[in-house]
Amino acid sequence: MAGIGLGCAFFSLLLSPKVAYHTGLTEKDLLDDFLTQQLFPFVNDKIKKVGPIDEFKPGKLHEKGVKHPVYLIPGFVTTGLELWEGKECADKYFRERLWGSTSTAQAFLSDRDCWATHLRLDAETGLDPENIRLRAAQGFGAADYFIGNYWVWSKIIENLALVGYGPNNMYMFGYDWRLSPRRLQERDNYFTLLKSIIENSVKQHGEKVVLISHSMGGNTMIWFMNWVEADRKIGGGGGGGVWVDKHIKSFVNVAGPLLGTSKALSAMLTGDTSDMSPFEPMLEQVFGRVKRMELFTSWGSIYNLVCKGGNKIWGNDPAITFTDYGGDGDGNGDDSTANAADATADAADATADAADATADAAEDNIFTKFSNSAHRTTDEMVNFLSEWGGGFGENITKDLGYSFNVEVVKKGFFSFEQPNDELWHNPLMTKLPAASDMTIHCLYGVGRETEESYFYKRNPVEKERVDVPFSVDTSVSDKKNGVTSGIKYGDGDSTVPLVSLGYMCRGGWLTPDFNPSGVKVVTREYKDFGNFKMLDPFREGPNSGHHVDIMGNVDLIQDILYVVTGEEDKLKDRILSNIDTIVGDIRKRL
Repeated sequence: MAGIGLGCAFFSLLLSPKVAYHTGLTEKDLLDDFLTQQLFPFVNDKIKKVGPIDEFKPGKLHEKGVKHPVYLIPGFVTTGLELWEGKECADKYFRERLWGSTSTAQAFLSDRDCWATHLRLDAETGLDPENIRLRAAQGFGAADYFIGNYWVWSKIIENLALVGYGPNNMYMFGYDWRLSPRRLQERDNYFTLLKSIIENSVKQHGEKVVLISHSMGGNTMIWFMNWVEADRKIGGGGGGGVWVDKHIKSFVNVAGPLLGTSKALSAMLTGDTSDMSPFEPMLEQVFGRVKRMELFTSWGSIYNLVCKGGNKIWGNDPAITFTDYGGDGDGNGDDSTANAADATADAADATADAADATADAAEDNIFTKFSNSAHRTTDEMVNFLSEWGGGFGENITKDLGYSFNVEVVKKGFFSFEQPNDELWHNPLMTKLPAASDMTIHCLYGVGRETEESYFYKRNPVEKERVDVPFSVDTSVSDKKNGVTSGIKYGDGDSTVPLVSLGYMCRGGWLTPDFNPSGVKVVTREYKDFGNFKMLDPFREGPNSGHHVDIMGNVDLIQDILYVVTGEEDKLKDRILSNIDTIVGDIRKRL
């Protein structure tokens, strides 16, 4: 998930060209010419001229020595998506990127509805809409830069090249980040291809591989390691119980939201995150919350980012507070699980005489019951999202391959059920592979304000159906308790809360329940010292702990070089936050 924040920021970055409409450029063809012939070439040229030409590169000082083949696994939204088949309105973009390049901005500004139609998945199947095919770009160019000179993987790639890596021993394995892991395998055979190429690399080089993931790429690799050893009879890769130990030397998990992120909840329910807040009035005119919400909820991958573990992990504090709650419900939220489960049936009974309105009324009733309490906890949030399914019902999450098992967690501990692909996304419901020779490196930033919970208000009913039922109540602020403009913040990397970044690494995976074979786990935190640099004005410098900018953190890059060149024993735990206190509190709740 490089993440939801980066995706949201994309919409914000497109606001300034809206001025073009108000300066006489109202015709699509004229606007298109202006964008392609003047604006984008000018911006790209200027950005390249002020690129970070004097930066420190750890690879220059590191002794050359390629050892392990390296596989780079991008996160949420950072792999470019190319058009291979589409509607007539997108004919001119064949094999161009509708996501992840300046052509993205061109397509968005020229015809936003056309662009959104192609970016949306079929929400009921989690696959391509009819006659539309977007596919992941390939090679290093798939995710080295996002748009223009906005780098993501380029600095890591360059420093790996400085110690001797190249196309014969380093691979970018991009994927369509919109799909759930089950659909990614079903449609693209992604995990089958990854398994095959890793096996060939080990044979060719005589060394096990290093997987380096960023953001949601870490979640994707958790799914892969469960899938690859599982029996084909249950949809697995059939590699057997020692495949990981034979083929993977290290798994470097950079900024992985292993237990989800609060931003996913907000994006699904309101189409908003704090990244958008300053631009909301203008953004609503350009690409409104209804459209953003429809887009986000069509992407099956977003359920991979829903908070895992419920109250046992995230605590009993409210995930949502409804500021306009009037006391007409129970007020304590204790029966919200039952409310969510019964919502569809209640709605059907209430609309028995209006068959055509049943679906809309059922959804509105779910929203009404969900907000019929002053507070909702994480357990209640996850139950609601599982029942709601983005407006398509509870079967959607199961079809996409997700089971959150909140009730199992609430009973006292995490149940390792019979392995199946509905559980493979969740490290709380699966064990690490029997790979005693493998090391997991958890590398993430700390010391940045990160969204934890929200203050919502209910939107007024202006028609038969409320498309976006809630919005952040920006009038609520309480600096003393970390609340600003309706959002409560805590520690993290600006996108992923600390508990999601660090619990498995400092808690779960250090116990035999989750790690029976004793896989070594090293956790290294990077305190945020982000600062403005004139030569790279849109980024936060070489010491940033920001979720994306950490990919250019010189200390992190140096640590990665140690791992891939066979010197990972130099890396020891470095804890700079209160993650161990958080782990202790969770153990008390368990």
